[in-house]
Amino acid sequence: MTLVIHQIQNREEALRDIYRVLKINGRVVILTNSHARLKRHLLSHFPGVIKKDLERLPTISTIKKIMKSIGFLQIEYEPIEYNECISRDEFIDRVQNKYISTLTLFNEKEFQRRFKIFKNKILEKYGDEIIRHSGFDFVIGIK
Repeated sequence: MTLVIHQIQNREEALRDIYRVLKINGRVVILTNSHARLKRHLLSHFPGVIKKDLERLPTISTIKKIMKSIGFLQIEYEPIEYNECISRDEFIDRVQNKYISTLTLFNEKEFQRRFKIFKNKILEKYGDEIIRHSGFDFVIGIK
């Protein structure tokens, strides 16, 4: 599952079905973002985005608890960190084009108001290139 766990309403049921169809020693890999990672994201300059994502994305410990309750014998957590150089203008364009689902949760008028604040902060704080400290968090369950 790549950045999908937060889209599933009944996570326990979905993970139970995955567990059911896995062979012994089969694995499920969930790629998500931890709450700590979200708080450090460049989108923290976009008013309201991090709050929405913190509400939508389950914590790593919540995912692990669900997996344990279902019966996964081994549950591993692997954070992956990397730095990415991105042009400031490209990042602003990505956000303007709503490159992540959270940005689509604002009505258009609200998005434009918040985008203006975001763009001004990015233009004020960063030069032409941004070093983006990023990564993903993997939760791996083994049957």
